[in-house]
Amino acid sequence: MSLKDTMTGNRVLLKLKGEVVGGGVCQNVNVSDDLGLQDVDGLGDPETLEFVTGKVSHTISLSRYFVYNKKLDDLGFVPKSEDYLTSGELEIEIIDKVSQKTVELYVGCKAASHSRSYSKHQISGEDVSFRARHKGA
Repeated sequence: MSLKDTMTGNRVLLKLKGEVVGGGVCQNVNVSDDLGLQDVDGLGDPETLEFVTGKVSHTISLSRYFVYNKKLDDLGFVPKSEDYLTSGELEIEIIDKVSQKTVELYVGCKAASHSRSYSKHQISGEDVSFRARHKGA
């Protein structure tokens, strides 16, 4: 394995709705796929007899710094309160800058939570968590 094969955040591009987000201010992205395993068990048997797949869910969370009027809701990636019910879904893609290939792709995404942080002597930041209906190829 050569060093150019090691995946790091330095070679990641994050796209929301087909637009690259970050510009050096995106600090981290976490993706989680919960396969929804459920135990099949019953009275009188302390061990699981079988695992069955339940509801599969996908969560994408990111943290980023922002400048005035450039928060994710200002940019249209997170709906404002008056748009919660009518906001559409978006696609989230993580791309390897070196190979230009898709590393992760999630479709049918909607913002689940969005928070901002303003602290003295520090850069203001925001965190957002998206839920996705489907993980792509």
